[in-house]
Amino acid sequence: MKPFHVLPFRVAKFFAEKTKGIRIEANDLSGLGLYPITFSKLKRLMKSSGFELVRIGDAVLRMDWLTKIPLANEVLVQHVYVLGRRPPAAGG
Repeated sequence: MKPFHVLPFRVAKFFAEKTKGIRIEANDLSGLGLYPITFSKLKRLMKSSGFELVRIGDAVLRMDWLTKIPLANEVLVQHVYVLGRRPPAAGG
């Protein structure tokens, strides 16, 4: 959906469909490689999977400080990158 991917999904979808002549299903982001998830759910998912969060940042505007503000990160940050790691096994 580039260059419209930085816009809210509905706006990006509209422009992408109109300018590129493509059809995007109503709310199917997975076909685009996008998976809508909240910050809090992402953190819970990583923890329950055994990963520790090393870094999370704003992938578009590069305003990483926004990712650290609860509630604001859920609303103002649309695209993130995540770096996680699985801690080494105990005793090894």
